[in-house]
Amino acid sequence: MLRYLLLLLLVQSSFAVPFPKIQGQYEVGLKHYTFKDFSRREDFKHQARNSFECNVSGSYRSIAVDVYYPASQTIGFAKSSYLPQAVAKLFGLPDDVTRMEKQSFLNATPLNEKFPLIFFSPGLGISSLFYTALLEEVASHGYIVAAFSHPFMSGNVYLSDSQCAIPMIDLPTEREELVVLLDKLISKNLGDFEFVRKKLASLFNYSKLFVMGHSGGGMSATMYCDKPFTKCDGVVNLDGGDFTGIGVEVPGAWPKKKSTSYLKIHSASFPDIDKIPGSEFGNKQYLVDVDKIDHQTFSDKAFFPGLIPGDYLAPDDSHFIIVSNVLSFLKAQNTGNPVRWPHFGDYRDELFHLKKP
Repeated sequence: MLRYLLLLLLVQSSFAVPFPKIQGQYEVGLKHYTFKDFSRREDFKHQARNSFECNVSGSYRSIAVDVYYPASQTIGFAKSSYLPQAVAKLFGLPDDVTRMEKQSFLNATPLNEKFPLIFFSPGLGISSLFYTALLEEVASHGYIVAAFSHPFMSGNVYLSDSQCAIPMIDLPTEREELVVLLDKLISKNLGDFEFVRKKLASLFNYSKLFVMGHSGGGMSATMYCDKPFTKCDGVVNLDGGDFTGIGVEVPGAWPKKKSTSYLKIHSASFPDIDKIPGSEFGNKQYLVDVDKIDHQTFSDKAFFPGLIPGDYLAPDDSHFIIVSNVLSFLKAQNTGNPVRWPHFGDYRDELFHLKKP
């Protein structure tokens, strides 16, 4: 299905991805990194079946990170490709798909200023490549966004240093087995955060650290900042985890530390299965329920015709509501001021509901 829709977009889009124009004051650059952690070996193995797949056989942990950042100079730099060739090959797509362009500029000159850094972790089975609309928009407002793709959790993970991709593993169908596997994969994610945090300190001049994620990535963000002695300036959890244990549950649905500045955004399907008691809220912890959006709306799938049910919000509306709430929260934590939650003055104000201490 995704393969067909990417082909359809290619035909209809003149090689431009169908996302809203970024609204921030900065143009956005993009750099691809592969960080190798020689202190950790990979638990899972994969034997490459062709030239565009990576061999993973007891090797060290490789962490794919795409960094979006405010750029000072974009003239002379090409627009970033939406999909690397190796990932396109895994989807069975033609080479022309790699000509679809993002709004960010590959390897553009970073602006020589100090900005907050955001770690972003994607959901189970999907690469951070497919959160481009969200990540470029946030970066355009003055944030450095380091988008992780975790091997064997984040779909097909592209390693830029070797120009190959690590395919996603098959997931168990039994709930209990999936819970055990997810807990193991998230534990790996936390190690990725810690390792890359040290690496990026020498590459980018950042002021504060926020951690954001969707679904399993949102749980990873929560658990990382819950660790003792881990300093985070705020967490954004996009529909990750089930506090009441009705669905697939691992820790990370809500922070243990009430001192953590925290925003969780629910899609329409989650308020009934992820009820957060009022007693769990710290002074700077917030929950936003958004009507008429799907769990996958946080990703680029919202913009692919047919992947989100037709009775949900139009993709531009859902994108704008999500981004506005995220940026309002981040700005407040960055400046130390109270959160000024978005107010649109139209029908969109009735589509999201804030719960706070």
